[in-house]
Amino acid sequence: MVKIFTQIFITLIIAHVLIGCATTQVSSVEEYPLRVGITPNYPPIIFKQDNTIAGVEADLANMLAKELKTRVQFIQLAWENQIPALLE
Repeated sequence: MVKIFTQIFITLIIAHVLIGCATTQVSSVEEYPLRVGITPNYPPIIFKQDNTIAGVEADLANMLAKELKTRVQFIQLAWENQIPALLE
């Protein structure tokens, strides 16, 4: 009798572990863009080139968005307004 209860207990523990390992589909990330606040006048870090945002920071943001399977939204702000904008 104890052997049967032990086997049932072990089976339940294994089932709980396997359920915990199951992945769930998260809602689409594409509906939430990666918003990046920039001041595009600091070449080569971030700057405007032919009306597009370019530079190291833009490249990093684009790579991160690609990894997250979403798009980048660059938001141009004055340097002194970037921290207050994050706190809103």
